[in-house]
Amino acid sequence: MSNKAATATQTKETPNEDIEHAGPLDDLGSLPAELIRLVKDQLQLAALELRLAGRSLTAMITAAVFLGALFLLVWIALLASTGLGLVAIGLPPAVVMLVLAVLSLALAWLLRVYIRRKSADLGFPGTLRSLSPAAENARAPDLH
Repeated sequence: MSNKAATATQTKETPNEDIEHAGPLDDLGSLPAELIRLVKDQLQLAALELRLAGRSLTAMITAAVFLGALFLLVWIALLASTGLGLVAIGLPPAVVMLVLAVLSLALAWLLRVYIRRKSADLGFPGTLRSLSPAAENARAPDLH
């Protein structure tokens, strides 16, 4: 075996002495930097997702406005066709207008009732009850 081959074999078998092996205390020293990097990455991800959510919300609101306009047009078309049908069977136009107005008001009132019932869910009532001190006292066992 030549001298170069023997040196190459020794280098492969023995670890390089220039590399220091980090111990547990060295790992603790790098922990704050890693924690800061992790928090920074999480905040950047949250910011990007918040921006995406904002754009999506804007698109959804725009679509909802257009959908509302389409529903309004459909409602007007239904009222017009119903009105024409009632006039065609011989009802006076004034009575037809009154019937259509009452029909529209009845639908509006039903939607108002529906929205009012659903609005109670917007206040997180179950969460608030579970966090209130009165609920905690009611669940606390009597130790006396």
